[in-house]
Order: sequence, then structure tokens, then C-alpha cells
Amino acid sequence: MKLRLLRYWEQIRTSFWFVPGLLALAGLSLALIMPWFEHFFPLLGLSDFAFDPGRQALAIIASGAISVTGVVFSITLVVLNMAASQLGPRLVRNFMAEGTTQWILGAFLATFIYCLIAGVNMQQHRPFQLTLLVGLLAGIFSFMLLILFIHHVSVYIQIPRVLERVGCELKAHLRALFPPLEDASMAEPSLAHQHQLKKKLMDVAAPASGYVQGIDLDQLLNLASCHGGFIRLCYRPGHYLIEGCTLARVWVREEHKSALIAGLHDAVLTGSERTAIQDPEFAVHQLVEVALRALSPGINDPYTALHCLNKLADALALLSTRQVGLTYCYDERRILRLELYPYSYGGIVDAAFQQIRQSALGNAAVVIHMVDVMHQLSQLALPEALRHTLLMQLETLHQENKSRLSPLDLAALSRRVSQVQLALRSRPEGGRLNKP
Repeated sequence: MKLRLLRYWEQIRTSFWFVPGLLALAGLSLALIMPWFEHFFPLLGLSDFAFDPGRQALAIIASGAISVTGVVFSITLVVLNMAASQLGPRLVRNFMAEGTTQWILGAFLATFIYCLIAGVNMQQHRPFQLTLLVGLLAGIFSFMLLILFIHHVSVYIQIPRVLERVGCELKAHLRALFPPLEDASMAEPSLAHQHQLKKKLMDVAAPASGYVQGIDLDQLLNLASCHGGFIRLCYRPGHYLIEGCTLARVWVREEHKSALIAGLHDAVLTGSERTAIQDPEFAVHQLVEVALRALSPGINDPYTALHCLNKLADALALLSTRQVGLTYCYDERRILRLELYPYSYGGIVDAAFQQIRQSALGNAAVVIHMVDVMHQLSQLALPEALRHTLLMQLETLHQENKSRLSPLDLAALSRRVSQVQLALRSRPEGGRLNKP
């Protein structure tokens, strides 16, 4: 249930209808309430407003507000188009989730609706001064928001700001998905238990095609425990399911089979696109996509690629302090109930560096900087699997560029590669900075 709420919240958070719709409803409600409020609580100090000029002022504010709303929507669409073409279509979600744009759009819509309805409801024989004053203040405030919106957009589309937000989101998901090293347990089930379960497992087919957006592990664990069964997942969030393929393999008594399968299907959320709820590689791929587009011949912006490498290295430094690869889940009686399709250090490192390494062949600035960020990572006490994957990426990078760089650049690269290799092979395993 919690996972479904998170998905619904993610859909609402990245929409342009929820916040503007709420503010528009608030403007409508306020316009309908104000005549009643002024009837019971007249404010005699506001009796200097004339009726006809006041009504015309509300009409002018409403007309201006809806015109500016169109301008704001147009600027927003231009920004989204720029983000899709230069940074990648997957980053459009980040721009749509920006709350400032949503609130400003909502403020203009609320002002338009309030002034329109209030102007229609105003009657000369009833008090209208406070209604008019609220409309005038809303108009002044809304047009001040236009200046704020222009400033916000000019700052928000800058590449360093975009990458900072994506990097922070990636680190937040890594913290949420992977426990600290000292808090994790990697207890393995007995070989006899594994062998017994392996003989009795049956396949459960996927009910529909789509990306796995999330898996409710608590629901699956309770489900398997209640029915005395065992579930082995064959996919994880971020993978694409094809209808009819093996979603999981389970063992359960025959009388509980249908209930377990129905609960399994309900606990696995699928959709038409990947989300960042339980998929840390999604944010990694966002940064990688920006770097790949920056390295393309049409854009040729190596500095953006260098910035992406810095953010990826920052995320990998955090990853080194987390336990990746948790596979087995037990119930309260320490009985094995759930086996996951685990993430791995190698998979996340490959997702971060592999495509950039392939696209940066012969680009001395990017290749040398990639080695430099690996050198920074080598100063951490990394888990063995993470150090091994970095070494493989480093050696592949060196071999691929031996025939593509000038002698001077190759000498600088080789010198750095030797230093990083020595550091990675000599660092002890762990997850914290080495103390001097």
C-alpha cells in the first residue's frame, strides 16, 4: 500500500495539473465566500472604492492574468523542449517536478478565476470593497511572481543546477534503498535448505508487460510467511517484463497457491516507464545521458561531461558506505521466505562509467578526468567488489585509448592509471575514509 501511494505521489509531483488545480479551486472558493463574509463582517474603512471602476479593474486584472498565464505556459514548454533535446527526455520529469513553476502557474490561474467570479458577483447595493481589495492585491502579487518566474527559469536551466538536483536525488535514493554497512546482514541459508526449495519451486508468469516500477517487499514477506511459502524474484525495479515470462519462482502448498500468486502480482508494480522510487540506476542513467549528449558531435561540450563524472563519483563514494547485494529476507522465526534479484556494486559502477568510457574514446580531457575521479575514489576504503569493478573499468579505459591519444596525452594517462591501480590494490576493504 505504501509503495502504491509513493507511485501516486510521484505521478502527482511531476504533473502540471495538481498544484495549479488546487490554487484555482482556492481562488474560486474565495470569490464565492467574499460576498458572504462582507455581508456579515462589513469593513467601513474601505468604503471609498467606486463600483464601476472597481468592476472594470477586476476585469482588467483577470484579462492580464490569463494572458500572462499563457506566456508562462509558453516559456515552460520552451524549457521542456530544450531539456528534452539537449539534456535528454528523461530529465523532463525533473523540470515538471519543480514546485516553483507549478505554484506560479497556479497563482495566475487563481487570480484569473477570482477576479472573473468576483466581478460577476459584485452588486452595487451590497458591500464589495474587501472583495475588490483582495482582487487588486492578488493582481499586484501575481505580476510580481512573473518577475520571480523569469529569474527562476534563467537559473533553473543552468547545467550545474540541473546536475546538482539529479545528483542529490541519486544520493537520496541510494540512502533509502541500501542500508549502512554496519546495519546490514548477509546471512546465507543453509545449503540443505536451498537444495530443498530448489526442487519444489514453480514458475509464476508475469500478468502484463511493462517496466517494474517497484516491489513491495514487506507485502511479499508477509504473504510468504502467512502461507508458509517461499518466493524467489527473477526481476528487480528497472527491469522490463514481458507478459508470460517468469516473474518469480515460488514454493507453497497447493491450497495456498492461488492466494500466493495473486498477492505476488499485486505486490509487483509495473508501468510504461521507469521511475526512481526503487531504481537507483534510473538517476545514474540520467547523469550518463546528459554526459553522452554533451559528448555527441552535435553538442561537443566536454565540460558538461566532466561535471557529470564528478556527480557520479560523488554518488559512488556514498555507495561505498552502503550494503549492496542483499538477497535473502527472513520472517520473525528466521525462516527464509524471500530471495531477491539483487543489485551489485559492479552493475551500478558499469552503469555509471561504461557508456561514457565508450563515447569518450580519444577525448583526452574526459578520459583523463575519468581516471582522476577514480583516483579520488581510490582514497576511500572501498568494498572489494567495488574496487574490483573500478580496476576493470580503469584497465579497459587504458587499453582502449592507447592507440587513440597523442604521445603526450597517453603518457599523462598512463601515469595516472598506474597511480590509481596501485591505490586500488593497496586500499583495505571498508566503507569509510582512511584515517591519516
